[in-house]
Amino acid sequence: MVADTKLYEALGVDPGADEATIKKAYRKKSMKYHPDRPTGDEEKFKLASAAYEVLKDEKKRQLYDAHGEEGLKMGAGEGGMGPGGPFGGLFGGLFGGPGGGRQRDDSKTEDVVHELGCTLGDLYVGKTKKLAINRNVLCGACKGTGSTNPKAGKSTCPQCNGQGAEVQYRRLGPGFVQQVHVECTKCGGSGQHVARKDQCQERGCRQGVVRKKETIEAVVDQGMLDGQRITLRGKADEEYGKTTGDVVLIVKERQMPGVEFKRKGMDLITKMDISLGEALTGFKRVIKHLDGRDVVISSPAGKVVKHEAVKIIAGEGMPKYRSPFEKGRLFVIFQVAFPDDGVIDEATAHALRKLLPTPPAPTIPDEAEEFELEAFDQDRDRGPGSGPFSGKGHGSAYDEDEEGAGMRMGGGGVECANQ
Repeated sequence: MVADTKLYEALGVDPGADEATIKKAYRKKSMKYHPDRPTGDEEKFKLASAAYEVLKDEKKRQLYDAHGEEGLKMGAGEGGMGPGGPFGGLFGGLFGGPGGGRQRDDSKTEDVVHELGCTLGDLYVGKTKKLAINRNVLCGACKGTGSTNPKAGKSTCPQCNGQGAEVQYRRLGPGFVQQVHVECTKCGGSGQHVARKDQCQERGCRQGVVRKKETIEAVVDQGMLDGQRITLRGKADEEYGKTTGDVVLIVKERQMPGVEFKRKGMDLITKMDISLGEALTGFKRVIKHLDGRDVVISSPAGKVVKHEAVKIIAGEGMPKYRSPFEKGRLFVIFQVAFPDDGVIDEATAHALRKLLPTPPAPTIPDEAEEFELEAFDQDRDRGPGSGPFSGKGHGSAYDEDEEGAGMRMGGGGVECANQ
């Protein structure tokens, strides 16, 4: 179920239409309504072009299907389709905006969105990050008016009629034209114009603003999550007569070199390799936590740690956002390393049998055959089901369900799949 069908109706296709159907429908509409043809209709041609610009792109189409026209207007600013992007005028006309102009909040400049890379350690201890940004600020000489004569004011740009963008048609082939919206070269996208004789002569001033490099500080609080937003009010581009927009930083968790912690909510997960002797008799290990502390992990004698056993340490996970004294858990997954062949001799093995629980020796019939196990090397030996005596041939009944046999070869060796 799609949120809006206007774009599909503009091309005359069903919302479930595939890419080929959409492309074919657009070609028909563009050829029929092209302004140069007898059946031409510029408005319908624009509608078809706008619809195709969205529906041919998988991400834009998904956004439109999920959120309709509002998704295209507001949610897609980072993709260049938002109110101030190159498609602003085109979508404004399609969705009923006044005169097909750019649809945006005229009382405030647009917010600027950036990613803010943070390591897991940054999110654990908190950090203040400094960022260098370039933004437009009001010219001090003309106070943002762009004019040396305040009484003259600004007039509507005659080249773009105040829309800030111009429509250009690019011929791609016989009967196929692409419509493109580009920034107006006369007013620089502002939609307003100052007469040349009244234009501000301050160096770098362009339409009342100058480009300025600034350093801003962003406070990363303890416990922040990947994808969380940090808003710096009034740090976007300035524009005369408007409230300045915000710089919005989206926290992006980065891999921390040399750290094997993984985060899941407020909990941390790590792996630890221990020997078989430590697993059976107890141990103490020191690990370096995300804040640099040395944390001792111990298991007393008498408590056996099994291979891939999971243990937890309360209060050593991630701090809670805005309540850093509350912390999650640290999960430790143990990998028990068994000794290599030859390390345990017969005498040691005999002693271990006395210490460790072993099942009683089986009763072996006189006619039984005895075999000694051999090691399997996946790089050297053939896997199960391969080789000249696999029992499988072309059209064999064994081919009907290979995976159902319960065995598969994986990157880590032979694995048994439970059925």
